[in-house]
Amino acid sequence: MKKIFGNIITFFKWIGGKIEKAVAEKPFISCLAMALFMNVLMYILHARSVIGGFADIFSGLFGFFLLNTLIYLALYSLSLLFSRRIFMLFFVTLWALILGITNCVLMCMRHVPFAGIDFYIFFTGPSIVLAYMSVLEMIVTSAAILAGVAVLVVLFIKCPKHKPNYKRGAITVLCCFLSLFCVGLISIGSDKNHKDNVSPERCGYTYYFLRSVFDRGIPEPADYSEDTVMELIGKLAEQEAAEPSRKPDIIIIQLESVFDVNRITDVSYSKNPLPNLTALKEKYPSGLFSVPSFGAGTANTEFEVLSGIKQSFFGIGEYPYLTVLDNGCCETIAYNLKELGYSTHALHNHTAIFYDRYRAYAHLGFDDFTAKEHMLDYEENERGWVKDKILIPYITKALDKTPGSDFVFAVSVQGHGSYPSKVVEKEDKISVSGIDNEGRKNSLEYYVNQLYEIDAFIGELYDTLMARGDDFVLALYGDHLPAIELKAEELEDEDKYSTEYVIISNFDMGLEDRDIEAYELSPIILEALGINNGLVNKVHAEYRDSKKFDDVLEMVAYDMLYGDRIAYKDGYPYDVMDMTIGIDPITVSGLEKRGGGFVVNGENFTEYSHVFVNGEQKETKYIDKNTLYLEYRDLEKGDKITVIQISGVYQELSESKAFVYKG
Repeated sequence: MKKIFGNIITFFKWIGGKIEKAVAEKPFISCLAMALFMNVLMYILHARSVIGGFADIFSGLFGFFLLNTLIYLALYSLSLLFSRRIFMLFFVTLWALILGITNCVLMCMRHVPFAGIDFYIFFTGPSIVLAYMSVLEMIVTSAAILAGVAVLVVLFIKCPKHKPNYKRGAITVLCCFLSLFCVGLISIGSDKNHKDNVSPERCGYTYYFLRSVFDRGIPEPADYSEDTVMELIGKLAEQEAAEPSRKPDIIIIQLESVFDVNRITDVSYSKNPLPNLTALKEKYPSGLFSVPSFGAGTANTEFEVLSGIKQSFFGIGEYPYLTVLDNGCCETIAYNLKELGYSTHALHNHTAIFYDRYRAYAHLGFDDFTAKEHMLDYEENERGWVKDKILIPYITKALDKTPGSDFVFAVSVQGHGSYPSKVVEKEDKISVSGIDNEGRKNSLEYYVNQLYEIDAFIGELYDTLMARGDDFVLALYGDHLPAIELKAEELEDEDKYSTEYVIISNFDMGLEDRDIEAYELSPIILEALGINNGLVNKVHAEYRDSKKFDDVLEMVAYDMLYGDRIAYKDGYPYDVMDMTIGIDPITVSGLEKRGGGFVVNGENFTEYSHVFVNGEQKETKYIDKNTLYLEYRDLEKGDKITVIQISGVYQELSESKAFVYKG
């Protein structure tokens, strides 16, 4: 063993000597070789195979392959200005490897590239990270990062120094960056409709990632002006305002990772995993539902459905919930229906903080938002996701909350990945056949059995709404295909960006089967009901079948979200809602001294309820929905007791009215 380690150390010393000699004698050639190697490696890591990586290189755009190489060359060339040249080369290489490996891992788990916005999501959604990675995997990842930092420290101390030729180095760096700038202008400028076609396979992962970091928002249209917008508005204003004769309750359910698995060719199931959804699609208007992402990107499908605006107008990998809607408001079906007297409710059986929904929904027109932190008596599946059937009582509560018509938008979570590659035993399990790979078969089998439970939820919801007797519209759709290894050719329609939808109602809406885009769903429902308020809604009605549709919709979206709001000469009609978190108010009704603390009595407590005394959080134990135990003995007369709902990253969501302790 000692001899083996000695040989390994000797080998690395030999390699180090060769690198040191090359860097010292041919510094620019060394930078160029490393840039080319790193760029090719990033293609391979993204494709998760050597053959796939080279296939992407040769099938992609050569101008962008050159551009990606020049990005690394420009970064590596900076080492020519430092005495610790080798350290600088390894510093750039380490961070590039961390980026490439992170993307490779996420592509395996969710099949969506790692983008700049994921840094934000990581800190707002730790529960998602825990669901994708085991504790052991997180420990190994953290250890690898720490090891990388340790290597950098050792290199910084041990690496030899080379006296820089600052003049020659500065000229080289300047030439590298100028070349990068020129090739970038040529490659991007010559690629028509480039924004809609940016992908790591086509343009290289490094460029894709950098574009996702710096590309934000909707760019100003070339012909954006007061005259252009007013001409557009003039045409839309010709649509007479209509008062609908019917105002049914409208419920839209976004089903996490749900699609008809019968579309997968050469795979069969012991029984149909979606009997209720299949029957509903045969009875009511339905079709394929084109979504903006595969395997992930839930919030962007959600945004398209609510707003009627294409997500592709925005930056690469951008989530409007986390950018423009952090401060601004946007026209949505919720705002349109509020103008007609509807009450608007949002539901999600996962944490309120993911994708900043607890803030974003107030900018989208909702009166209240109820998430996992305010839900009681829910069940979780084997992966820790809350089962969708909990949504039924909360949908019913939302419909019963006000005497008038209601709009309920619910986002489910049970079907979320990742899907285990090991067998999960269940009673009445649906088995899958036709897949040779055991791990993939087990993943699909687990997913299919989750679908079966989700389908039971759909059937129960349908029966519940029919039994109520009130006029209703229920729209169901999948937000994207699941994060399972699925190739387009394995689907009967060869479309990885389509799920299915169905629009159900207990009265005739006059709709027929058709394939639609996600951003068309809300306008189609409103038009069928005779509702034509809202500028975006009118654009759909006027230009849906026109070649100008995309240009007009993008112009209106830019003017509304980033421009001068020329179209709203009478004032912008959308304000941030004073949204209530939790449909059931949390109340404190009394205190009882017990043991070394106090029993707090009240209503609608959950495991996320925390007791505060005079604004300071105290140790709290959840007993049941009416009881908390306050492990604090020093209460004094006049102390104010509040209960605050806190999410997993210490985000306060809602607060009860203060209860004054009378001693």
